[in-house]
Amino acid sequence: MRILIATNSYPTNKNPTHQVFVRNIYNGLKKKFPQTDLVYNRYYEWFKSDLGKGNAITGLFKFVALIWSYLPYFIYKTKKYDVIYSHGELLPGILIPTLQKIFGVKHICYVHGSANIFTLEKGFNFMVTKYVFNKSDLLVTNSVFMQSVIKKEYGLPSTIVTPGYNTDLFNTIHQTRTIDICFAGSAVHIKGADLILKAVNINRIFYQKHGLKIHIYTDGALKADYLNYIESNNLTDFISIYERLSDQDLSKTFKKTKVVLFPSREESLGLIGIEAIASGCVLIAANTGGITEYVDHEKNGFLFERENAEDLQKMIEYVFKNYNAIRTEFADIQKSVQAYSLEMGINQTVELFNSIFAGKDL
Repeated sequence: MRILIATNSYPTNKNPTHQVFVRNIYNGLKKKFPQTDLVYNRYYEWFKSDLGKGNAITGLFKFVALIWSYLPYFIYKTKKYDVIYSHGELLPGILIPTLQKIFGVKHICYVHGSANIFTLEKGFNFMVTKYVFNKSDLLVTNSVFMQSVIKKEYGLPSTIVTPGYNTDLFNTIHQTRTIDICFAGSAVHIKGADLILKAVNINRIFYQKHGLKIHIYTDGALKADYLNYIESNNLTDFISIYERLSDQDLSKTFKKTKVVLFPSREESLGLIGIEAIASGCVLIAANTGGITEYVDHEKNGFLFERENAEDLQKMIEYVFKNYNAIRTEFADIQKSVQAYSLEMGINQTVELFNSIFAGKDL
């Protein structure tokens, strides 16, 4: 089978944290189908690009770079593929219907959380996304939550395929956990890191009394705001902010972290929460979206009320006051997320592709 994986952003030296799971999927499919290729926006090779930053000029530059990156595939290579597997319903999704019409190539679109965000305003992005979805041969998504969004808002069916976490990196080993609390994610409103700052500010005496420190690994539009909040509220003794981590460094960090915070306001699935559980961390996550599909409250993690800093703080206090008992009870929590492994995701994808092309000599 000849597969072209098409995506906008991709992990590069300049942007090592961008859509790492797409790279994992590409590497996995390449082993199953050697004629698997990849095309992505070369802009991310040339410039660092954090979420929420940029302006109309950089946006135009990214789009021009995307077109330039895809032109060789449009002109010379598309006809040699059986299927384009796109990650990004808007970009590069909008570029693919033309290829379907000219070359007869099938399009499987992997739907991410942005499709849910577009439904809030139902503007231009929503209309373009709906057009791409209707032209696609099959929609794939990562959770029951997103499946319901696609059905309700776009009127279309979809198939669930886990993006898959890398079990070679994210696993549990017995070692001393020297990091009390950490957050890893983009510095944008939807990821909710500001709720962590507010939670600490609610009861800083608790952190002082227990000698707890929070490590925040982030980059993005709101990072400067976070630093200003910490400084102006005298939280520097409790919170330190660092750059985003590559998946290799993140796996090392999780292995020595006690508690991982995942306070997203919206989340289609949240692979990082799965990676935290797989690493044996106690996860405290927002009760929203696809997170609830793998976090069983008080069984393999803890849920707090979405966008509620006070509830988040109460949950942090509960976990640390009962940490030893929780760690004993959570000794084998990594088993609860085995269904989300990369191997499982690749097997699901292979089965899906084989079913689509059943009976065709590929």
